[in-house]
Amino acid sequence: MNNLKKSITGKYRAVDVDLLLLKVRNDYEECLKEQRDRIMAMRDEIRDLKTQLKKFRESEQYIVGTIARAEETARMIVGKAQEEALAVAAKAKDDERRIKMAAAGCFSRLCELRDASEEIYKAVSKLVGEQETIEKNATNVRPFIGVYEGIKNG
Repeated sequence: MNNLKKSITGKYRAVDVDLLLLKVRNDYEECLKEQRDRIMAMRDEIRDLKTQLKKFRESEQYIVGTIARAEETARMIVGKAQEEALAVAAKAKDDERRIKMAAAGCFSRLCELRDASEEIYKAVSKLVGEQETIEKNATNVRPFIGVYEGIKNG
């Protein structure tokens, strides 16, 4: 405003006022242009940010879905593993029961065989003892035994 000079009448000169108004107008238009450019740049930036936000939200939904599926799969795997573990444990108990029953049966048969073999041993021992007594007492039995052995071997 230093360029404005008053005339003799005390009024500003029209040329100086016109130049000042032109300068203010040019500054104002330059300021408006800069603000418009800045607004356009900010709109572009906002549009880019909205696009990025949309992509991030889509990624978030994908990740959340993936995590949910992974958790469900993990629950299914754990459930199946628990079922299989229970089945294996049940089969093992059943096998143990069958083996114990078979072992008890075998033990029982072994006891029966032991008792039978002891009876046979006692009977054979008794017969051998009686045979020895008969042989000692009867001398005519020996020829009969010899005949029997010849028939048996022949």
